Amino acid sequence: MCELGANLDARNDLGLTILHMKVRDNNFEDVLALLIRGADPNLRNASGATPLHYAMTYNASIHIIRALLAFEADPYVLNSNQHSCRHLLCCNAESYVPSPDR
Repeated sequence: MCELGANLDARNDLGLTILHMKVRDNNFEDVLALLIRGADPNLRNASGATPLHYAMTYNASIHIIRALLAFEADPYVLNSNQHSCRHLLCCNAESYVPSPDR
């Protein structure tokens, strides 16, 4: 679809981009493909969350987190609750489950 001119940063009614959704689904290959093709890793949804916030909230693989950071996702952005990615990571520490590839 990218080759046909699809807008990689289009949002749904909740403000989610396809990058938010692929991070939530823990789909590294699609996340990397979207970033390479120019998807913006700093777009916020209706709650002010970036894809990096989603990575912390949904326990994304370390590969997704590294890819987002490599493509200049801002780790200091605050969501609408004034939570940074670090804050979300700490809040979700009890439910953290390492993936087999870590």
